[in-house]
Amino acid sequence: MKASKIQFEEFSKSSVWQDLKDLLRARRDSIRDDLEEGVKADVSPDIEVRECARMRGQAEELKFIIGLPEFIVSNYDNLSEEEVKND
Repeated sequence: MKASKIQFEEFSKSSVWQDLKDLLRARRDSIRDDLEEGVKADVSPDIEVRECARMRGQAEELKFIIGLPEFIVSNYDNLSEEEVKND
């Protein structure tokens, strides 16, 4: 990895990441609200199923991105070892 563990820790605590994380959480919450309300009643059931699946996928992607810096910090040593093995 090009960045050190300390750099990842600093980034995960930075105001830039905190602001970005807030935006990502707001987007995720908006998608969840839309899922709870349901898709518009005037669309076919096939489109509704696909739209719900797409929205669930987006929510999971956002959840993954939100947790990524903390995941990297907590698993930095293991990830670094894997990178060395693959080189």
